[in-house]
Amino acid sequence: IGKETVIKRSVILDNCRIGEKAKLKESIIARGVFIGNGASVSNSIVCEGAEIGENADVTNCIVAKDQKVSAKAKVQNEVVNGGDETWTDD
Repeated sequence: IGKETVIKRSVILDNCRIGEKAKLKESIIARGVFIGNGASVSNSIVCEGAEIGENADVTNCIVAKDQKVSAKAKVQNEVVNGGDETWTDD
């Protein structure tokens, strides 16, 4: 867990990497998840092996196993489950 990271009412399982200045609020973070520097995850479930890019904002989402959310993407009220698809802010 990186410096200046804020974690409120969240569960984080083992083998996760959470970058600096990340914000986790009321979320469940499964095993082996990567959360980049400055990313924000709120009211969400991030499943095993998923990746949240730097400065991404994930709110009210379920990020399925091994899915990737790109850096700076803003994803709200979604189920991120697209096989090999990478979610971006496009």
